[in-house]
Amino acid sequence: GALAQLEVEERLEVRLTWGERVQSIPGLSILLVLVAVVIFQSNYVIFKKMTMAPFLFLLWRDVLRMAVLDVPLLVLTRQNPFPAGSRSLLLLRGISAGVQGAIATYAVKILPLADFTMLLSIKPVFTTLLSCIFLKEACGLFEIVNLCLVLFCITFVIQPPFIFGSAE
Repeated sequence: GALAQLEVEERLEVRLTWGERVQSIPGLSILLVLVAVVIFQSNYVIFKKMTMAPFLFLLWRDVLRMAVLDVPLLVLTRQNPFPAGSRSLLLLRGISAGVQGAIATYAVKILPLADFTMLLSIKPVFTTLLSCIFLKEACGLFEIVNLCLVLFCITFVIQPPFIFGSAE
């Protein structure tokens, strides 16, 4: 009874997949987020220095991303990347991500990098608002005060000329 149960549990522990073993590493998700932020921000610095046309840059970025990330993931998971029933949502998400990438690319070229980065920090405000509207998530007094505080602070850091006057 107990010995057989112990043998079954040992066999189950040995059969952990590579993904399960990686996911069990403590603090890995925080480390990955920090690495992603450093790479993400480094990309903007590099792009700011480049003279390449923005759409050509987006084309190269997406082709390299597909070759390095998407194809290996498709091979490893062996799942249909376009499941029936969600193809239209995937298409809409792809179009919106493409438009967002193009707008962000042009914004990096036009704005100072510090202002662009501060404007990116407004994402949680829109995420919270849109989740309240479309996902019917709770939006209490704490969330509203937090959103106002974030908008207020970003405004003071960026100091837009139409509020604070010209810097000249």
